[in-house]
Amino acid sequence: GNDHVRKIAQLHHDHAFDKRLKDDFQKHYQNIDVFVLLCDQLKQEVQQMMEGWNTHTQCVAIPNFLDEIPPICDLDKKEKICIAVGRLHPIKGFDRMIQAFHQFHAHHPDWCLQIVGDGEEETHLRSLIHSLDASSYIHLLGAKNSEEIQQLMQKASLYLMTSHSEGIPFVLLEAMSCALPMVAYDVRVGPGAVICDKENGYLIRDNQIDAYVQTLNTIASDEDLRKKMSV
Repeated sequence: GNDHVRKIAQLHHDHAFDKRLKDDFQKHYQNIDVFVLLCDQLKQEVQQMMEGWNTHTQCVAIPNFLDEIPPICDLDKKEKICIAVGRLHPIKGFDRMIQAFHQFHAHHPDWCLQIVGDGEEETHLRSLIHSLDASSYIHLLGAKNSEEIQQLMQKASLYLMTSHSEGIPFVLLEAMSCALPMVAYDVRVGPGAVICDKENGYLIRDNQIDAYVQTLNTIASDEDLRKKMSV
């Protein structure tokens, strides 16, 4: 671009910064004025990569945000539903969510899981649910519009996330706005920027399914705790 044109780049996800990206930041971003990242962690990592190579580009963090907050939920009308929303893609880890919820359901048979979204993993996930004989309590609802998702979230009592990688999950902000405590694997970037552990949800060490299930057991058994985490 021309010198008098201010150039702003942005990265909306955590790409774990492989060598190719690192080389780009160091050698090919010299003409970028501002580089926008989703959170302070990513901003600091990119700044460190550029150090000694690129003294021109300014890194800033602008997190995702909601531009509208739904009406306040009536916590007494919440149902024993866990909900998750996202494209049915391997990166979202819905297979390990289904496995964890199946184990949890053995201790809390009055709870169900609703997964909203569509994608390439649908056939595999339906097969997994069938193999676990879990069709009566784990439901793939398909794609829904934003109003329908909000209605489903306002009825639910817990939001679950088992992604392998995230950015700043917009869906966690939506869950918070609908008074949902959240349980997520603490992957490299993302959930930890939204969830304050043991305050508005729980961060579980990645891929520790037993700890994930135990946390679900704890919060499902304590309605007062769920309400405390919802406000």
